Parts: sequence; C-alpha cells; structure tokens
Amino acid sequence: MKTQLKIAAILLIAVFISSCSKKLDNLKEVQSQKAGDYKVSVLNESNSFKQGSGTFIVEFRKASTNELVKVDNISSESVMQMQGTPMTGETTFTASSTPGRYEVKYNFGMKGNWKFGIAFGSGLQVQFVLSVI
Repeated sequence: MKTQLKIAAILLIAVFISSCSKKLDNLKEVQSQKAGDYKVSVLNESNSFKQGSGTFIVEFRKASTNELVKVDNISSESVMQMQGTPMTGETTFTASSTPGRYEVKYNFGMKGNWKFGIAFGSGLQVQFVLSVI
C-alpha cells in the first residue's frame, strides 16, 4: 500500500512539473527593450492582456550573451493616461526558479493602453505599452 502511494505521489508531481514547463513553452515575446547591457522582455501566451487580474513573465538577459540573468532592486509602475488623474494598475514581481525570469501578477482596471515601467539594478529603466483588452 505504501509503495502504491509513493508511485501515485511521484506521478502527480511529474504531471505537475510537465504542465508547468508546457506553459513556459507556449510563451511569446510581446515586447522587448534594451537598457545598458540588458534585454528586458515581456512574455505571455496570447500577446495581449485581459482587463482585471492576470499574470505574465518578464525576462532579463545579458544583451551581449543572451543568457538569463538575475537582477535586483526591481520596481514597477503601471499607468493609464487619461484626462484628470491617471489610473494606476497593480503589478507584483515574484522570482521564478529560473534566474532572470520573474512572474508578474497584475491588475489593470480598464481596457486600453497601459504604460508599464520597470526600474532595476543601479538606475536602469525600460518602459512598455501593454494593450489590455
């Protein structure tokens, strides 16, 4: 009985891991920007972002070698320009198990174009325009 439980647990873990890696295989580069010797890319499965809450991936690579690299001091701001006070969105970075790849949880309250700025390292910055549908 214990052997069957162990086998079932191993199979469950294998299925979970394979489903996670398949999700990363389906990612498409939405946009990329260069800052210093870094290429910063926004990736997701659909090339668009849905209104409300969701997730996407941000990758940091050394531009000279194209290798993923861990960065520090990451902060971000998301803003939709409009008359009066601009609307702000919520974004939270979480490091993945792969150095240089970060999951970003977002909440964009309106459809339209959002300016998504990232600051990292020692004063490096990039800015993307994300289309929310």
